Amino acid sequence: MVAPTKTKVEHNGDMAVMRFEEDITSTSEEAVLGSYKALPAGTTKILLDFAKVPYLNSSGIALVIQLMMAASKVSAEGVVLWVDSALCQGVHDAGAGQVHDHPSVRNSGARCGT
Repeated sequence: MVAPTKTKVEHNGDMAVMRFEEDITSTSEEAVLGSYKALPAGTTKILLDFAKVPYLNSSGIALVIQLMMAASKVSAEGVVLWVDSALCQGVHDAGAGQVHDHPSVRNSGARCGT
């Protein structure tokens, strides 16, 4: 049985850091989108930390894109992705490298990091 996705949210002024743990799949909608929708009004910067996510499938990537699209509608400052290099490589190897070509990602400065 796969452990459910956990989200820890930290606030610092108008910035929120959403730290995800465990796999992100189609069953992670509440952890990803629900946590985003619960952010307080006035949040204009969001950092998504995937450093403790061992697996992200195409359904999980779709949830992340939905979050980024929603965030880009309310904030010109957008969203920054932070993942460890192994997960970043895994996403690229799975053929999801095109996620960086999506306008909400490209305009946000999203990147993989270590």
